[in-house]
Order: sequence, then structure tokens, then C-alpha cells
Amino acid sequence: DEKKRNELVSQDESSAEIIKPLLKGTDLSRYHIDNQSRYLIYSKVGINIDNYPAVKNHLSKYKDQIGDTATDEEWYELQQDQEEYEAFFENPKIVYPDISKECSFAMDTSGYYMVNTCYFVPSDSYALLAVLNSTPVNWYYQFVTSEYRGGYQRSFTHAIKGLPVPTSLADKQDNDVEELADLAEELTESRQTREA
Repeated sequence: DEKKRNELVSQDESSAEIIKPLLKGTDLSRYHIDNQSRYLIYSKVGINIDNYPAVKNHLSKYKDQIGDTATDEEWYELQQDQEEYEAFFENPKIVYPDISKECSFAMDTSGYYMVNTCYFVPSDSYALLAVLNSTPVNWYYQFVTSEYRGGYQRSFTHAIKGLPVPTSLADKQDNDVEELADLAEELTESRQTREA
């Protein structure tokens, strides 16, 4: 959590290099990311953990639990190499949950990493974001995804890949939609504040 992240960074500033903001599918709705101040220690394969003494010390407390899951990697390393995804995680992207009642796409400009209940489209196009959140796409989406109890839909890459999207979206539209997306974000945050 944020308290632990701040504690590790205060002990050793280099910790910030490998502590990444983390999203779950439940954090996402249309045009909105509900930041829950959750973090991931991104200790990828080949990392020199000695360069991050505060993180190493923290992880050492859980070495027995973590070590039981390791295969060929060091006990503190992620099991699967995620290097091919790093650039996508760090850059702007359109994110969406794996299960939702409607199309729920949002723009991530904060470099979130994600658990396996989130997916992403490697694009910074707000016009594309608007198309993905549109009523026609939401209608189409019902026919290409699996429906679960309560009317929820399950999204996997194959369903999103097949969505009919215009091949060219104008820059002006992109700017207009970015302004609308910012407004939607503000309204969502304002509503959440009133409800709290």
C-alpha cells in the first residue's frame, strides 16, 4: 500500500525505481480510474536486488512464502519475464477490466502496471477511447463476449481485437474527446466525494 511504499522509499530512494502503481479490474469504469494507492514490487528476472536494500529487507520477511513459488528464478524475482510489456505499462494506454456490465474503457497516463483482471490497448488516442465506450460498440460487445451471472460480460483480447473501429480518427476529435474524458473524470470524482 502507499504507506509501505513511502516507508521503503524514505529508507532508500532507489526503491521508487521498482515499486510501481498497480491496477485491478475493479478500479476501472468508463473514462475513470479509481486509484486505490496499491503498488507492486516489480523485481523482474535478472534484477540485482542488492541495489534496493530497503525492498530486499522487506521481501526477506516473506522469503519462505515467496521462495516456495519460485522455479528457476531467484526467490525474489517474478516468475515470468514481463520485459516485453514494460514499455506498454510505462506509456499511455487504454485500460479495461476483464469483467464489467458495460464497455468500461479509461485512459491511463500514470504508468500503471496491472493484475490479470485488467487488459489494455496500447494507444493514447482519446478518439479511440470514445469509440470503445460508445453505445454501438457496447451493443456489439454483448455478442462477442461471454455473459456471466447478473449481466456481466467477460472481456478477453480476442473480443476486443475484433471490434469494428474506424482506421483513421481525426486529431481534432481526439482533442475534443480528451476534454470530455477529463470532464467525465472530474464528475466521477466529485460524485464519489459526495457519496463518501
